[in-house]
Amino acid sequence: MRTLQKLIPVIGIALAAGNCDSHTAPPVTVDPTIPATITLTASSSGTLTSAGDTRTFMAVVKNASGGIIASPNLQWSSSSPDVVSVTSDASNNAVATANSDGTANVVVRSGSVETTTPLVVRRAVASILLTSVSDKIEFGSTMQLITIAYDARHQAMPAVQQFTYVSSNPAAISVSATGHATALFKFPQLPEAIITASVTRDGTTTSSSIKLTAAIPSSTEFGSLMLTLYVLPVRPPGLGAGLAFMTRSPDYILYRVLWTDLSGVATNAQIRGPGGPEDIAELLVELGPLPPPESIPVINGLIRSADIKSQSGRPPISIDSLAVLMCNGQAYIQIGTARFPAGEIRGRVDCVR
Repeated sequence: MRTLQKLIPVIGIALAAGNCDSHTAPPVTVDPTIPATITLTASSSGTLTSAGDTRTFMAVVKNASGGIIASPNLQWSSSSPDVVSVTSDASNNAVATANSDGTANVVVRSGSVETTTPLVVRRAVASILLTSVSDKIEFGSTMQLITIAYDARHQAMPAVQQFTYVSSNPAAISVSATGHATALFKFPQLPEAIITASVTRDGTTTSSSIKLTAAIPSSTEFGSLMLTLYVLPVRPPGLGAGLAFMTRSPDYILYRVLWTDLSGVATNAQIRGPGGPEDIAELLVELGPLPPPESIPVINGLIRSADIKSQSGRPPISIDSLAVLMCNGQAYIQIGTARFPAGEIRGRVDCVR
């Protein structure tokens, strides 16, 4: 018992010594200025629909303890500046500006922490504009039309090219799927048409129209109107018609001939004379080559001295003599077909100036 009593003080001292050796770990210190997370919010949502549209992004930066860092250092950027450009405003927010269609990530970085958010640009077509270099097209010629789509801020949208073209009078002025307008001829229709271009994007259709008129080539010196009416003595049935335009140069005669509504593919195009459409005159010039069956019925070419045929064993006449014949109404043009090889349409050539 005495021994136990003697040990109690010793045990107490030992326990006291043990308590002196133990300690509590100090708390972890967090630097409140070091970013741990970034949260982005936007001033609006949805797709940007016009070049120049903007959206503001705000960043909230927190440290590891969840505390908000006041006035953090932020670096803003865009993953695709050609789609969306990003700048900082006076409040250190990001201003994202739409440039072209696509998707870009708005990127913000603070310290070693980075976060992104996607932004989609899909511009809506607000209007289109159809234009031409002139409101007149020479008969038998083709002109490329120009169509441009614009967004609501009237910024051009060159990527939009799926236009559809329609002519109000395709017999007078036709238009191809690529916007090539061609002046044709159909007697006795007016030689004009309204051309309309349209495009449908995201369920919305937009259109634009212009009026085009077919015109006689400004350089024309000789011309001819060809009709079935002028084929004598027996007039072919049908509504075939055609035009011819010619210009004199020192060494040749430049010509353009077009026709429509024949009974079949043209098999010959000829100048005959001396004589009028009511005569059966001799061949002077074979025009051509003729266009393929599925192409526009028009031929362009030159008449040189070597192209003029001899008649009744006599030497060929000169270019000057041919011009005189035509100016005096002593030559005619005819277009023949398989059904009417001697001419389905004819027309006397006359001076027009």
